[in-house]
Amino acid sequence: MPIGFRLARLDAIKWLRALSSSSVDLALTDPPYESLEKHRAVGTTTRLKHSKASSNDWFLIFPNARFPELFAELYRVLKQNPHLYLFCDPKTAFIAKPLASESFTTLVYPTS
Repeated sequence: MPIGFRLARLDAIKWLRALSSSSVDLALTDPPYESLEKHRAVGTTTRLKHSKASSNDWFLIFPNARFPELFAELYRVLKQNPHLYLFCDPKTAFIAKPLASESFTTLVYPTS
């Protein structure tokens, strides 16, 4: 069976809702989280909206308030014994950790 991929540019939660339950082996995400706005405000990232350093309009912010929806959908689509990797800064991790624990029973965090 050939291995392939699909690229989609749309709301992550909307995309996840279109997937079958227990159909995903691994989820890896690095959302444009709210705390990145502080970096944009001082000019240390060009990944959000329109910036002086880039002519590209990049990502809309993924609001912290949507994490419960995201984790619930990820839990639904992931197979048994799931692996979810969420890349974020410490400020977002402080918010995401308790919300993730509502859907996922085992959470492991890097120590460094």
